[in-house]
Amino acid sequence: MNGDPKPQPYGLEVLEHMAEQGCSVPGCEHQHKPGEVFLVQKCHPKTGLEVSYTKGTGVVALKCRTCHLLVAEISVNLLAIRYDGS
Repeated sequence: MNGDPKPQPYGLEVLEHMAEQGCSVPGCEHQHKPGEVFLVQKCHPKTGLEVSYTKGTGVVALKCRTCHLLVAEISVNLLAIRYDGS
């Protein structure tokens, strides 16, 4: 270990800020809707992401599908949803 603290997962505030800023990929020609956020790895941008969640952590991890480099971790609120048929 190099002693650097582990970065904290992205929370709602960070994602909201990213959505306000718009696309930050130089030369991107995609038609993005206002407020959309796309998380794409730099290492292998066309291979897609592996998205995983480990029970009880409250964190969703996004990794490169090819080399498994961690792209981002997103903190989620764990909510109990009751379906009562109404």
